[in-house]
Amino acid sequence: MTDSPHLPDGMTVKPMYFSSGDWDTLHAPPFFALVAYAIGELEIVARFKTDTGHDLNQLTGRSPIERMVDTACGLDKSMMAAFCDWVATNMWGVEE
Repeated sequence: MTDSPHLPDGMTVKPMYFSSGDWDTLHAPPFFALVAYAIGELEIVARFKTDTGHDLNQLTGRSPIERMVDTACGLDKSMMAAFCDWVATNMWGVEE
């Protein structure tokens, strides 16, 4: 996996469909820019929920204790990894 300076707390995410030869410092910044754009678009987030059943809105608007439990259980990281994989397939153009 590639560490990205654009991810919080040293989080590392590599979309599962990228082979090691395809994933490098040239591809990471524009890919994560696309992810940042996509997560801010309500229609894209709704389509992600329809396609996968994951609700990104579940990660926002929660109490501090609920967010701490989500973080401790890895929900935030696993859901973002799933979103990155979905973006890679549905928006970036990586074929399964």
